[in-house]
Amino acid sequence: LTFYYNQVGGHACLMKPTDSETVLKPINDGEAEFYDAMPERFPALLRFTPKYFGRIKVNAKANINRVQGVSEKTRIWQSRWTSNDFQEFIVLEDLAHGLATPCIMDIKMGCRQRSPQYSEAKKLHKAKKHEDTTAPALGFRICGLQHLSEDQTRDEANSARRGSHDMGDEADGMVFKDKFWGKKLKQTDMAGVFAQWLPSSRPARDSLIRFFLARLRDLKQMLEALQGVRFWSGSILLVYDAQPVMESDHVAGATLRMLDFAHTAIVDGGREGAAQLPHAEYIVGVSNVMVFLEALLNDKSWDSIAKNLVDTPPIELEDLEVNHLAASMPKPRSPRIQTPKSPDSGPDDDGLDSLPDCEV
Repeated sequence: LTFYYNQVGGHACLMKPTDSETVLKPINDGEAEFYDAMPERFPALLRFTPKYFGRIKVNAKANINRVQGVSEKTRIWQSRWTSNDFQEFIVLEDLAHGLATPCIMDIKMGCRQRSPQYSEAKKLHKAKKHEDTTAPALGFRICGLQHLSEDQTRDEANSARRGSHDMGDEADGMVFKDKFWGKKLKQTDMAGVFAQWLPSSRPARDSLIRFFLARLRDLKQMLEALQGVRFWSGSILLVYDAQPVMESDHVAGATLRMLDFAHTAIVDGGREGAAQLPHAEYIVGVSNVMVFLEALLNDKSWDSIAKNLVDTPPIELEDLEVNHLAASMPKPRSPRIQTPKSPDSGPDDDGLDSLPDCEV
């Protein structure tokens, strides 16, 4: 195993089995339960999520190889990686497998991170963290990305990548941005962020925008029909391969997937009709990502973008839902995919506070 170097966001450090099309994510029981239940209970989600191959136990300390190369990204992650001591993982599809120059954007969805397991102090902490980000106004924030450097030629990028399983940042022609950078972004920065992440070639950029817009429309339609499910603290991952796009405007390797289901929940109260309502904050976030991409496609100004942005719902509405869910749980427990009507399953802390903070 080696640590997964194409990771740009997320709380837990991912690992990569050698010569595998999968990645290993430290297990969270609630997230594993959600993936287990998805084919039967939420089949519409399958085309929008990574393939799931079950659970595995690994002696991580004995099997982890050090990451090769020296770069700013390596230095940021190295101290966090050394504290890894996980034994059980979920096995997921590696969305960047086989890509020559994987360009990745991790978008945290919703106006605020929520969980029925959060203490009052943690709720306040999470709310404070999001106040000055784009999340309350847009329904999303950028929590990490990597893309080809503007001054990196295709041949240089291919040479840096050839024969290498891992990748770094500016040292091999890739730009990496972490969550701290993302938290400083303003609404007026967002169009420029998407423009920098996408290829500089106009035909290639437009091809990718059209691809992602089509996927986002499909995702939005699916979410609007999904009643009572809240993907709290969930993310969307956008991925494309810069090499084929630059060579032929071909979007092979491009994908969009929903991620991070540790705090996904089924709501059944807190406000009238909650169980029949879709996840409004998530849907607004998807809509506003589309607004920025459409503006790039059509060369729209910020004034035009501002007029088309969708207003986020009152933040108190989903607070009522998560508080109702928390009140029905006698003790802190793993994130639930089922309604809180099964008190016979014992308490189980989600353990996230003990994870190394790899949300870079």
